[in-house]
Amino acid sequence: MTAFDAGSLIVGIVIGTTIFKAPGFIAGNTSSAAQLFGLWALGGLLAFVGALCYAELGATYGGAGGDYYYQSRAFGPWAGFLYGWTQFAVVQTVNIAMFATVFAEFAWKLLRPAGPVSPLELNLLAAGTVGVLTVVNLIGLQSGKITQNILSAAKLGGIALLLIAGIMSDSSHVATAEIKTSGNWTVALIVILYAYGGWNDAAYVVTEVRDRQRNVPRALLWGVGIVMAVYLAVNGAYVHVLGFAGLQLADNAPVALLTGWLGPIGGKVMSAIVMVSALGAVNGLILSVSRLHAAVGSDHRLFSLLSRWSSRHDAPVGSLIVQAIFTSLLLLLVGTPTGRQLLDGIFQRVTGDPLPWGNYQTEFDLLFAVGAPVFWLFFLMTGIAFFVLRIREPDMPRPFRIPLYPIPVILFCGMCVFGIWASVNYAGAFTWLGVFPVLVGSVVYLVERALPSRGSTP
Repeated sequence: MTAFDAGSLIVGIVIGTTIFKAPGFIAGNTSSAAQLFGLWALGGLLAFVGALCYAELGATYGGAGGDYYYQSRAFGPWAGFLYGWTQFAVVQTVNIAMFATVFAEFAWKLLRPAGPVSPLELNLLAAGTVGVLTVVNLIGLQSGKITQNILSAAKLGGIALLLIAGIMSDSSHVATAEIKTSGNWTVALIVILYAYGGWNDAAYVVTEVRDRQRNVPRALLWGVGIVMAVYLAVNGAYVHVLGFAGLQLADNAPVALLTGWLGPIGGKVMSAIVMVSALGAVNGLILSVSRLHAAVGSDHRLFSLLSRWSSRHDAPVGSLIVQAIFTSLLLLLVGTPTGRQLLDGIFQRVTGDPLPWGNYQTEFDLLFAVGAPVFWLFFLMTGIAFFVLRIREPDMPRPFRIPLYPIPVILFCGMCVFGIWASVNYAGAFTWLGVFPVLVGSVVYLVERALPSRGSTP
């Protein structure tokens, strides 16, 4: 992979659907346009600071699996195993399922706008999407990265269309409604940080980046820079056409923007843009996260199936197949009434209460809410691992050194602490649902350690 390929991967994963589905929600939790742009800029700067940290780690170590390798090297194999386990069980497969569901939802709206769709049909389409893109990546790295480059380019083309609509639309009818001031800027910031999330996934493929000492920092920094510029420009288009108060009140700001310029067809065009954006995120996650699972499988024999690699196609076939199966099961379990009833039954036996599906917009929002504290915890561990590796291995050649050290790393760790606090506050008592898989992973790790080593007498 070249720097362009890796940067395209970042753009494809990070620019998912938040900028299209949640701009009104984010604006509604801010008190002014200045605060709105300030928070989007702050989120971008924090992502850029994090990218600086990963640029040094990736250029210096280049271990397979990114965070998995850094944490294993800094703290021991237990830390890397728990990181990989939670990414598979809680974080990354949920992200793949969420974006696949968004694609399926907008595909139904575009192809059958008047026809009803059952949860089973919707999630079967989402699972089929995951299956098709998994086959694309099973064909090989070249197939996966070319597909990613095409989807990222199409995504940026759709965003360019939004910006043109912002320029060409008549802004004389900007909403003059009273600005909402009851929002919570911390909620807005945590959603913005989620919108910037995913740039670190490029670290999973660092071993497959050509001339990584030079190209990994380039890809991380220009990838995050493009995402930040896109987010600020798109919000500028929203505010220019709808006004800040209008953006706060808008149920679907992108559709309002395109409809004002293109007429009724604007809604269909927006659906197509969201579909392409969701596909880019799904393919990017499938490509990158499968490398993380393969790294875990190569080091931990209970999961050796994940490490099966096709040298002919340069693809981790074991992890790609298992990842697709697990994600499809997750879609059917969480996205259908029968699956939710099964989960409710298990949950009620333990707590006496049903799962709070109604408190969240979609079923996967619940999984995201309970998994977010764990995500930020392991993100923080990578920040601490940076300090540990700098202290323990001072003579390690570092082709790229983070400027103004240690300030950027401290800022990155501070962002993670804020993320933990905000996500725990959002999930409330259900935070333990995200912690439970970590505890299960700890038991699995201890079981693996207790097994006799290869070649030894039981």
